[in-house]
Amino acid sequence: MQNASSKATTSTTIKAGEKMVLKASINKSASGSTTNQTVKWSSSNSKVVKVAKKNVNQATITGISNGTATITAVAAPNSKQDRKTATCTVTVKGEAAKNDKTDSKATATPKPTYPPGVVYQQTKYTVDRPYNNATKNGYPQPGYKLNNFAIWMIGFYDNEYSTSDEKYMAYGPDLTDYKGGPALNVTGEFMYDGIDQKTVLLQLNYTQPSDYPILWKWEKGASKAANEYAKELKISGVNGSENVPHGKWTDVDVTFTIPSNAVNGDKDEETGKNFGLYLYFPNKPGGSLLYVSSNTFHFRNFKIVEKK
Repeated sequence: MQNASSKATTSTTIKAGEKMVLKASINKSASGSTTNQTVKWSSSNSKVVKVAKKNVNQATITGISNGTATITAVAAPNSKQDRKTATCTVTVKGEAAKNDKTDSKATATPKPTYPPGVVYQQTKYTVDRPYNNATKNGYPQPGYKLNNFAIWMIGFYDNEYSTSDEKYMAYGPDLTDYKGGPALNVTGEFMYDGIDQKTVLLQLNYTQPSDYPILWKWEKGASKAANEYAKELKISGVNGSENVPHGKWTDVDVTFTIPSNAVNGDKDEETGKNFGLYLYFPNKPGGSLLYVSSNTFHFRNFKIVEKK
């Protein structure tokens, strides 16, 4: 298990009212459905420390009262063969000062407002997404190394230096309100440095009625084969006609309709509510795409609009 600075930790101390992010590595050898590539979190004493899942392999812990609790992370919880467990002992001592900015909401960039019919747009900046955490012009640039599942929202940020952990900023716009229509059109450009990847995918993160359906595939010869999710998502077109080499800006232009019965099976353990529906580029261990340290991704001119 690791802390927010990516340092291994088996114990830590926080104050009552203070929040901290913990990270757990996904079991890279887990087999079967991508639903195995997840982490389940729990607290031995929620009256001392609460834990709430943030995304596939991260959780936010909150100190409630003085005492000690054990935070447990279970990778591949549904697999007897691949299941692995990590723990961290958390001691809560003292109270956080009222002006402590331990909650990401204190520094979150407000969600912007857009013209009617526009779901999201970020056309001002080119956003970089490195493999490891990095710094650009003095601002932290969150890496995707520790989230082996995906590059969430491929840089759908409101500014090029966003450091907010708010869900909107971390994943991009939640598309749950668009289940059943209207159709959405996403456009933009992406490029990556480093080692050529045979396959690049753009997906949605719902688990029902299908398991993480593919919106678009860039792969040599992919256009000759139908997208198995095209009917379910009413996707325009089939797939890309060639793979995407490094150093090349590639267009994204996909129109799709989210099924009315789409559900993200992952739940926020604190509220019991299902997480939202988001677009992402997968980075699945043992899957079709596994990014490496030399791959830095760049995104620009992204926009999502209602297609009526």
